Amino acid sequence: MRNVPLFMLLFVATLVVLRPAAAQNPDRDIFVRIADAIDRYANYGMFDAIEVGVENRVVTLGGWVTTPVKRDDILRRVQRIDGIRSLNDNIKVLPVSRRDDEMRHQIASAIYNNPLFWMQAQMPVPPIHIIVDAGKIILTGQADSEAQRTTAAMLAQRVPGNFGVTNMVKVPRPGR
Repeated sequence: MRNVPLFMLLFVATLVVLRPAAAQNPDRDIFVRIADAIDRYANYGMFDAIEVGVENRVVTLGGWVTTPVKRDDILRRVQRIDGIRSLNDNIKVLPVSRRDDEMRHQIASAIYNNPLFWMQAQMPVPPIHIIVDAGKIILTGQADSEAQRTTAAMLAQRVPGNFGVTNMVKVPRPGR
């Protein structure tokens, strides 16, 4: 493995490291503390997805949440972490929409009632996150296999009234 001074990390229900960092890297330490703070936030769920980037102690938060309160709470939690030089907020608050909310629940039901996902459905925050923004679907998070990744997108695509599915779900590489 090589050391990379810049690493982007995606936080979902579990920590997924896209690029490795040195064990003594302050950016990695900050990331771990941010991930823990978000993980312990009781209102973070499968309809939210937060991306965390850290470079030279500058933190950038991105992703989507369903309410402004969630964004504000997450920002407050992260701001309390020692060692952060500055914090950039790129978290999008999804608009209030009854149709989008119905679609989120339909997609979650389609995915997590499928036998391929029954184990993940038992988790407090299942690993595939469902973002719906004005009928556009984004799937993020992590699947156990390429079959799960593909099936989740196929099931989401079948929900009526959607304007397309973007599949950003990651599958861990073997041996990691």
